[in-house]
Amino acid sequence: MKLFKKSFNVLVIMCVSSTVMGHANYMPKDTLDQYPDREYQENSSVYLNMIISHGCRDNDGNTYATKYVGVVFPNKIDLQSQVYTEDSDGKRYGGNAIMGIKAAIDNNWRTIRHLTDSVSSYYNHGEKTEDVRSIHWLNGNVPDDMYAELKFRVKFPKLDKCVSRLKIYTPTIQYCEGDHILVWTRKATTLFSEEVISPNYAPYFEVVRNVVTNPLPDSCSTGETLEVEPTAQEIDWYFSPRDKY
Repeated sequence: MKLFKKSFNVLVIMCVSSTVMGHANYMPKDTLDQYPDREYQENSSVYLNMIISHGCRDNDGNTYATKYVGVVFPNKIDLQSQVYTEDSDGKRYGGNAIMGIKAAIDNNWRTIRHLTDSVSSYYNHGEKTEDVRSIHWLNGNVPDDMYAELKFRVKFPKLDKCVSRLKIYTPTIQYCEGDHILVWTRKATTLFSEEVISPNYAPYFEVVRNVVTNPLPDSCSTGETLEVEPTAQEIDWYFSPRDKY
C-alpha cells in the first residue's frame, strides 16, 4: 500500500491521459427466477459477482494489469422511513440499502480487507449499528487480457412506503501497474476529476419489491424508484491510498 500512497499525485495526472474502455459491473444472474439480470427480490440474501473485465490502458495502447480493486457501498444513507428489516417474530427495525456484506475467500489477492464503520440501525441476526462500508482486494495481478470475479454476499431490506424499486450504485476503483487508475463513479470528487472518472456510470444492481407479499399502498399508484450512492466525500475517503486500512 505504501507504493500507492507515495505515487498518488502521479496516478491522477497519468490517468487523465488514459483511455477508458469497457466497464466494471455486476455479472447478471444465471438463476431462473422472475427477476432478470441484476434485479433481486427485497428481503433476500444474495451472492454478487463484480466483474473487472480489463486492466488500464494508455493513449499509446499499452496495457497494465490490475493490482488492487476497491468498492464502496451506500449503506450510510438514512433510509429508515423507506426500508426496514424484521426479526423472526415480525418486529420491525430500521434498514439500509445493503447489509451484512461479506467477501468470499479469493486466493488471487494477497489480502482482502473489510472496512467497517457505523451505519443506521438494522436487524441481521440481532440489531446492529455497524457494517462493512467498503471492500478492498489488494496485491493481486489481473492482466488486461483476462478478467476477475470479485464475489461477496449481501442482505437486502424490505421496501416500504411507495418505494417499488431500489437502485444501488457501488463506485469502484482499479489501481494498475505503471501508476494508472480507472475510477468507475458517476460524479467527480475532490480527488477524482471529470477527466479520470466514468461520467454518469457506476456499477449497480436493483432491489425489487414483491408486490404480492408486500403490496404498495393504494395511494402509491405504480410506486417509485429510489436511487442511492455513496457521497463524494465517502468515495475520496475509501478510495484514497493509505499505508494501512
